[in-house]
Amino acid sequence: MHNNYRYINPLDFVFLSSESVNSYAKQVVELDDIVKRMMFESYGVERKKLESLQESTEYVLRGYKYRIPEAGESNLGVPPHSDTALLTILNQKVEGLGVKLKDGEWFEVGVSPSLYLVMAGDALMVSNF
Repeated sequence: MHNNYRYINPLDFVFLSSESVNSYAKQVVELDDIVKRMMFESYGVERKKLESLQESTEYVLRGYKYRIPEAGESNLGVPPHSDTALLTILNQKVEGLGVKLKDGEWFEVGVSPSLYLVMAGDALMVSNF
């Protein structure tokens, strides 16, 4: 397991102790390692390459706090975007996450405190040139 992660927006976590945030971050890093190992093994990539990737990886832990929309407001939160990372691990606790499918349709992701969504980022996209 790695200890090379950093925190973004620490004020988003003022309600938690640094020990709680650190523990949570370590568990997410473990999940990231497990998923990457499974991916590399399924594609037959050498373990040495996985270890090199893991040693060079820096982690970002972001927290968002959403407020109740004002009258006439809609679509609060993060605007539509793609993630440039290899993987994004998301613990979605409020409604509103949509994933755009290949056919252009949007799939709404349900919420659950125990659900961790692992999404492939742009770094895993294959181009057809």
